Amino acid sequence: MIPLVLALATAAIALAFASPVRSLTERVQGPLTRRTTAGCLFLIRARVVGGGTQTTCLTKIDGFPGPEATIHSEGSMTFALRGGTIRTRVRITQRFAADGLHAHQALRGSITGGTGRYCEARGAITGGGAVVDRRAGLGPVNLRYTLSLQRTTS
Repeated sequence: MIPLVLALATAAIALAFASPVRSLTERVQGPLTRRTTAGCLFLIRARVVGGGTQTTCLTKIDGFPGPEATIHSEGSMTFALRGGTIRTRVRITQRFAADGLHAHQALRGSITGGTGRYCEARGAITGGGAVVDRRAGLGPVNLRYTLSLQRTTS
């Protein structure tokens, strides 16, 4: 009887501290800014639809924009939202159309932490969408990211 009671108590404690997976969908649309910094091959900043900003620091880039080109990138992405920030590590693939300007972005990665209400955030990020990318700068984008948060504090 005691082992059963201990097992039930342990399960109840685990359930009390576990939070369900919660998904956030964040959209980034419009123009972006892109520059080079000491720590980032490209530092890209954009507005999040509905409020906030998204900052991407690319630390590895393989490829160049061009007709039918594919670029693979790695780095970090931070979402500054109401209530706190969410930090991620990401891998991005951009596949360009025949015009060499329009591309489709696909992104995958992990949520590594955050601040405020997201200070215990862990999980995954996926998404992508339409990008205009040329060597001289970025054009308008239409991107959607899904952040699957496995642990957050309220």
